[in-house]
Amino acid sequence: PLYQRKNILSWFNKELKSKEKNKYYKAASIWNEYESSCSTLRYVERKNSGEESLAIAKIEVHYFINNCFLTENYIMDNLDKILHLPCVIVQGRHDVICPPFNAFSLSQSWKNCKIDIVEDGAHSAFEKNMFEKIIGALSQIY
Repeated sequence: PLYQRKNILSWFNKELKSKEKNKYYKAASIWNEYESSCSTLRYVERKNSGEESLAIAKIEVHYFINNCFLTENYIMDNLDKILHLPCVIVQGRHDVICPPFNAFSLSQSWKNCKIDIVEDGAHSAFEKNMFEKIIGALSQIY
């Protein structure tokens, strides 16, 4: 139905809280397959199901419905509290979940911050070059 398309997050929330096992497992599987397809640059079909899939989907939907429990511009408005800390942002150029312009904006406001754009990276830290850059960033800081 059309009403489901207008607020897909509410629809997933409702389905994940269903009393019918087949409904909530199917919704969780769809949620996780879609998220996986958005997280990586090279699509790999990942079939997710069962309790783990349900837990991930429920947590993520709960956070998204509640705007990750953050007010608008919370991080930028409170940046002064962490500006003294060193930071390395490892950002995938093709990240559609957390777009690079957000990381760039944050790095411009944080003097003690370096940004490393991974040309063949997306959102997932488990893709080869993203993972290597994150490990490298940790060794820069510690």
